[in-house]
Amino acid sequence: MNQFWNKWVGLLLLFFLFNACTGSKKVNNKSPKSVSLAFYKALANNNYERAKEMGTPETIQVISLLQNLNDLLPKEEQESAKEERAKQLKLLKKATCIITAEAEGEVATCQICCDEKGVFSKTPLTLKKENSEWLVHLTKESLE
Repeated sequence: MNQFWNKWVGLLLLFFLFNACTGSKKVNNKSPKSVSLAFYKALANNNYERAKEMGTPETIQVISLLQNLNDLLPKEEQESAKEERAKQLKLLKKATCIITAEAEGEVATCQICCDEKGVFSKTPLTLKKENSEWLVHLTKESLE
């Protein structure tokens, strides 16, 4: 009987460990803050496919363009840029979002915190609510 319980306890621990590891990759698409932070983290880690999952079709096009430009850089510059983004990622702490209703649906504008001085980003991130999920909305024009 004791072996039976040991096996069940072992299976339960394995189950919880597996869920903890895989669950950390899920993003709460119901919250613009969660999506904003996860999006920035994905970009900082060069995880373009992950970032695309959190974006509108326009965002996917912009990310593909950024990915292609990054691939054109020499390896040394790619590594240098990655190290700089890793520094910025350590400072990434929170987002403040304002949700507004517009003619085409709900839109959220999120400011991401922080730089070395604790100042929020100057350029807000725009998210749109589509199919009851928040998605990052970037256009080529918004990058100018």
